[in-house]
Amino acid sequence: MAALVSLSLFPVPALASSVAGPAPAAVTAICTSSAHPYVAAVLSRDILAALRGRYDTVAVSVDEPGARLRCSLNGSLPFDSASVVKVIILGALLRMALDQHRYLTSTEAAEAWAMITRSDNSAASALWAELGHAYLQHFLNLAQMAQTSLGPGGYWGLTQITAHDQMLLLRLLLSGNAVLDGPSRAYALGLMAQVIASQVRLAEGLVHHRDPHPGQPHHGLRGCHHRGHRPGDPPPPGSRVEVGHPAVQGLPVLGNA
Repeated sequence: MAALVSLSLFPVPALASSVAGPAPAAVTAICTSSAHPYVAAVLSRDILAALRGRYDTVAVSVDEPGARLRCSLNGSLPFDSASVVKVIILGALLRMALDQHRYLTSTEAAEAWAMITRSDNSAASALWAELGHAYLQHFLNLAQMAQTSLGPGGYWGLTQITAHDQMLLLRLLLSGNAVLDGPSRAYALGLMAQVIASQVRLAEGLVHHRDPHPGQPHHGLRGCHHRGHRPGDPPPPGSRVEVGHPAVQGLPVLGNA
């Protein structure tokens, strides 16, 4: 897959106080923060270190508004979305239900659960076909994801997406907006909190890569903090996945390995 995207609208404890120690040597400013320049410099240095010796293409985007910390590397470079598009499918499904003033049908709910928690490709294909390109594009327009291009026909995994647009997608799930209401966002995050262990992987170096010699792909969605569930739904366990760097542990992540 493409780019790994990290976004947090929550406070990051490691950024709440100054970090002791000597200032790192000057590095390319992948990360910036007026409030925490030392942490930004350390993250920039560590991202560059993770990239050293790699021959694949990498894109990174991180946003922590509470700490005024942002990172961007190749943010507008398109990649095959692989299973990250499943969150777009889910968002479009929830928006369609809102437009039609209804809840999900039992079939839609079962397919959404399988698609997100188990990364089930058949469920994704069924929902992709139900929504259709026209409505999926309508959702992208509402989300202002102008750098995302839907895959042709039924090839949802060939959707082109950028780290910038993955960040927009995460913001859509994590903060109030006119596209998805609170119950819809909580439902999506609840499913993402139930991703099975085999589909959850730690993201080393906060980067996601496109292998120039890909083998068998392994798709999945990273976990997010649980924000509740719709009435009648079983409560998710409230789990989360932490990425590797100590300064950004707990940030929600979209990506696949």
